[in-house]
Amino acid sequence: MIMMHNNGIRKMAIAATLIMAVIFTGCVNNTDQAEEESAEMKVTSENLHDGVWDEIITNTSAGENRSPELTWSAVDGAEEYAVYMIDPDGHNWLHWRVTGFTGTHLDEGETPANSEYVGPYPPSGTHRYIVTVYALKAAPDTVPGNFDSSNSGTDKIEEALDTSGGSKGNIITTGVLEGTYTAR
Repeated sequence: MIMMHNNGIRKMAIAATLIMAVIFTGCVNNTDQAEEESAEMKVTSENLHDGVWDEIITNTSAGENRSPELTWSAVDGAEEYAVYMIDPDGHNWLHWRVTGFTGTHLDEGETPANSEYVGPYPPSGTHRYIVTVYALKAAPDTVPGNFDSSNSGTDKIEEALDTSGGSKGNIITTGVLEGTYTAR
């Protein structure tokens, strides 16, 4: 009888330990997930409809070469933001660069200090234009990317933005918005 009692206690102790492990693991995962969600950045534009950029932002005879309106969610710990528009179908052509920006909204056609813009002008066919907003802890050591020119890739741009004061880890998070434009 004593043996059964001890076995029962032992089984209850094991069950309780397993339950606590599951609860603890669930709490850890929920905490990690909440931290990831808080670091997400949502980016929207009034100039993007059904995945296609408005004609007005293009550098074509039908467009006005106006930078698109952009809005993004604020990120805790971000001292500034950088905005890049790259055409990956045109050898990573850099169409837009804004650096040192402290707000979370750019009006259509706005040209803040430290910005350069030339709208989409694909030579033929449909090209993708990807806008990436980088939330940065501090100003990067260098302003990367060859404007209105091809770039070897976005890796070097992100590596440079991620470096401040000689240390890596400057990018808190990014938000991405992708649209297309077809040559007419």
